[in-house]
Amino acid sequence: MNKSLARGLAIGMGLVLAVLAGLGAYTWHSSNRLAERGQDLQRAQQVLTLLASLQSAMAEAESAQRAYSLTGDANHADRQGKAKLAAEARMGELRNLTAASPEQYVRLVALGPLLAKRFEVMAAALEVRRRSGAGTAMQLELGGEGARWQERIYLAVLELQRHGEAALATERRHIEAAASLTSGLVILSSALAMLVAGGALWRVRRDLLQQRRAEAEQARAARKQRQAASESDRVFDTALDALCTLDGEGRFVRLSAGCARLWGWSAEELQGTPYIVKVQPEDRRKTERTLAAVIGGQPTTDMPTRWQCKDGSVLQLVWSAEWSATDQTLLCSARDITELQRLREAAARMTTALRQGSAALAEATQRADAAQALQTGFLATMAQSLRTPLSDITGTADTLAQALAEGAPPEARRSAQALRERAHRVQDTVRDMLDLATLEAGQMTLQRDAFDLAETLQQVAGTVRPLADKKGLSLQVNLADDLGYARGDAQRVAQVLTKLLRHAVDTSPTGQVQLRAARQGGQPGAGTLCVEVVDASGGMPPALLTTLFAPWQADAQASGSGNGNGGAEGTGLKLAVSQRLARLMGGDIVAASEPQVGCTFTLTLPADTVVHA
Repeated sequence: MNKSLARGLAIGMGLVLAVLAGLGAYTWHSSNRLAERGQDLQRAQQVLTLLASLQSAMAEAESAQRAYSLTGDANHADRQGKAKLAAEARMGELRNLTAASPEQYVRLVALGPLLAKRFEVMAAALEVRRRSGAGTAMQLELGGEGARWQERIYLAVLELQRHGEAALATERRHIEAAASLTSGLVILSSALAMLVAGGALWRVRRDLLQQRRAEAEQARAARKQRQAASESDRVFDTALDALCTLDGEGRFVRLSAGCARLWGWSAEELQGTPYIVKVQPEDRRKTERTLAAVIGGQPTTDMPTRWQCKDGSVLQLVWSAEWSATDQTLLCSARDITELQRLREAAARMTTALRQGSAALAEATQRADAAQALQTGFLATMAQSLRTPLSDITGTADTLAQALAEGAPPEARRSAQALRERAHRVQDTVRDMLDLATLEAGQMTLQRDAFDLAETLQQVAGTVRPLADKKGLSLQVNLADDLGYARGDAQRVAQVLTKLLRHAVDTSPTGQVQLRAARQGGQPGAGTLCVEVVDASGGMPPALLTTLFAPWQADAQASGSGNGNGGAEGTGLKLAVSQRLARLMGGDIVAASEPQVGCTFTLTLPADTVVHA
């Protein structure tokens, strides 16, 4: 509400209160007049009542006088005396009541002699009755003198009654008018009072609401201030850093719990102590200059200082400080960077060492790459050099074995057959060495065609089956109906599967070798093709299983393991070449061993994305 409206309301309420005060005064005056009119009305009613009582007393006196005249009974004379006393008493009361009304008082004064005369006539009649008897008394009564006085008294009383009734009616009209006026004034006053009370209540309610809002706002502000102070105290007491306040002369005023944790000095021990005495002497002048600048209005956040602890140790602290002109205090925060400094120094030393190690590693890598290139070149050169002689030796061994197949002694046939197998094994080993060198050099090129995996598996099984039959092994082939097509180099896949099956035949003394294939992860044309080769070797030690695909370690461990598998020369080289070829085609080869049962080699290949009919 604006000030002009508030001022207008105040003026209006003042005028209403003034009118209400005038109405109240007039109502009070009217009430007094009404009370006076009420008293006049009461007097008029009393006058009429007393006049009626006076008439009754006169009638009683007349009746008693006649009864005495007839009977002579003294009781009637007593009645007549009592009625006379009652009439005189009513006359006295009437005189007191009509003293304020001149007209009635004059008429009442005129009634007094009439009553006195009438009672004299009654007294004379009673005396005549006592002296002369009833006849004489009756004659006197019948003479009419008493009736005449009685008639005059009746007329005077009737005039007084009419005048009293008129006065009563007048007073009633006056009282009704005054009451109506007073009621109207009361109603008007009540309405104005209610208006004023309503305005006052509205104003009081508005002031109370404003006061409550102000009190609520003050309470919220006080609550926020207390909360802020509580949070500030909690932060001050729970901060990991050392927090403290200093006065203008650099003495400790307040210290957090972090000060005791970092420095060892309790708050009681440091309060009132100059902070500078705990600073290392070589840092004091620099610290004093920095804090003087902070007091001058330049806060700082990175003031390094070496600080003396209670146990004699020295900490490396970084101070932040800000001056409060209101409180005339210096708020300081100190963070311990001793370990950080040590870590920085250690990191610098480690960085230097890493740089030196990186240089040595780069040099060693270069030497290793050179050695690898030399080894790869050596293997390739050796394989190329041995390829032609080995082909000649293999051809000669095949010819010799065929020549001695019939008609030669058994010992000669066995020797020729052993020579043939050894020549082929050496030739396979040289080929594997050449493939491994090509793979290591990153020069192997493979086809990415779709081929019928089931057909390839049947061909490989047909190639290896004679070797299994020769050892008395059973070669079981189990291919899924939805195998479909694989994507890769069909010739290399056949080479890998042949190596895996020949390895299974070589390492299985008895039993059966299984070749299984199925699709995983989708319908034909999607997912992965999984080919498993399971031998009956009885398993292999975990140490040999972990190095099975290493080119040279598997052969060395197999030859000295004593498990009966040492006759499979070139196992590590064959498996290493096979695994690298599988991975180069997007698949892999993994091995698992079940003790007392055998080993399972799993070849995975990507399925062709096109469904072939």
